[in-house]
Amino acid sequence: MSLEQTQMEGRLAESYRRQAAIYAHALALADELFANWHGVNDVVGALQPIGALVDEIRQSNRAIEKQRQEWVATAQRAGPHLAAALQDCANMILGLKDRIGDLERLAAERKQSLAPQLDSFARGWQMQRAYSAAKR
Repeated sequence: MSLEQTQMEGRLAESYRRQAAIYAHALALADELFANWHGVNDVVGALQPIGALVDEIRQSNRAIEKQRQEWVATAQRAGPHLAAALQDCANMILGLKDRIGDLERLAAERKQSLAPQLDSFARGWQMQRAYSAAKR
């Protein structure tokens, strides 16, 4: 591997290590949300910091896309530093994906448990409007 390829791989490895750290932060926030789910009233607000971190990763990916394509074009196997960084990143992605799946299940359960209450509220509101109209 040439010096230029080694340097390119080093820059990619560093970028992926930074991304893995951001994914780890997002996973920690998702784990915290999962652990405190029953005390969370504003789910959308609680998810915003996680979304912001994912956007940060998206921007990072765009910034290194040209380098990544150039490295892929060399058809070299990843060296140990890049391979480790990619594996760490993959592990964080899978962990976050699983935790987000858990949160989606909890949100669906919450929605399902609220449906009868909301339905009852809507029926009561309709009846109240009907009685008001009948009194006139």
